Amino acid sequence: MTALSSGRWVACYAPYNNFDPDVAVDRGQIVLMRSDDEGRAWSHTSMLRFEEAESSGVEAWVIELAGGRLLGTSWHMSTHDSSDYPCADAVSSDQGDRWSPTLSTGIASQTAALTALSNSGALFLYCQRKADAVSIGMPYIDPSGDDFGVKHNELIWRAQRVRRSDGEADH
Repeated sequence: MTALSSGRWVACYAPYNNFDPDVAVDRGQIVLMRSDDEGRAWSHTSMLRFEEAESSGVEAWVIELAGGRLLGTSWHMSTHDSSDYPCADAVSSDQGDRWSPTLSTGIASQTAALTALSNSGALFLYCQRKADAVSIGMPYIDPSGDDFGVKHNELIWRAQRVRRSDGEADH
């Protein structure tokens, strides 16, 4: 959850199927919840919307950038075969009521995190653990709503070996 400078609370999540097979869950989005009264009442909207069939977001983030814009990101994956798309992002200029179209960050990763900087930029910390190399990167970004705005992308750690054993390299 993020408490905005205006006092609004926002929280994002990736909808997931529940145990009742008769309940249809729209997993092709990341939902943003908003409260202007410290959590007594909430409204919601789609923060990210995935155009790819059978895809979903996982582990989403939303932060407030300097100047009040919001940035939302999410790990983006296929629900059919668990393959990954590059992470998705969108920007809001009105405290999360409306969002720019969902774009690709261009960064293939799984788990990620965001932190705002005092200028209009942010750091996007990400983990890549399904490729030929296991690594952690930390790009400096300045998102515009039309582009994720990667200014510099530095690998800050790389595993000496992809796996510890003959098993799966996934984790």
